[in-house]
Amino acid sequence: MESNTTTISPNGASGDVDLIDVPGYGARGRSEWMDIDWRQHRRVTSIAGRDVNFVEMGDPEAPPLVMIHGLAGCWQNWLENIPVMARDFRVIAPDLPGFGLSELPAESISLPGYARTIAGLLDVLEIDRAHLIGNSMGGQTAVQTSIDFPDRTARMILVSPAGLATSSTPKSLGALAGAVTFAIGKLAG
Repeated sequence: MESNTTTISPNGASGDVDLIDVPGYGARGRSEWMDIDWRQHRRVTSIAGRDVNFVEMGDPEAPPLVMIHGLAGCWQNWLENIPVMARDFRVIAPDLPGFGLSELPAESISLPGYARTIAGLLDVLEIDRAHLIGNSMGGQTAVQTSIDFPDRTARMILVSPAGLATSSTPKSLGALAGAVTFAIGKLAG
């Protein structure tokens, strides 16, 4: 196999690395998100008196999927995922309060506050239940939303969730086990 990538090793020396082709893994060619006019999908709404920025894509009648970014992130963390998931879901990707183009919350920043924002966004969009996918702190937010608003969560996917431990799992999280789905790949019914 001809080497076509250069990398820097931990000791600073450069060398050639062979690419490994894994069939069906990763984007091929130009990424779909690069050809989307995101301005057409960007929305702003008021929740608890503060502007919350989000994007929405997909069939409004499809099952709703809320994609929650992690610490220091924004909806753009999901650029590769949104168009793909929007084929089967109504995708909503907010900037949590204080991130991206969303205003800081009026109250102190907290996970319960973020959970109220997600529930408030569902209210504004007239969505009773949604699938939640959260990355890092977004995973914590998804779990908190499910604990505080269990009837609003259909299923949940946690991607490298921050702050979750198995040694001291709160009882409320244990009671939620039936609603929590740890999955790789597409949400399944």
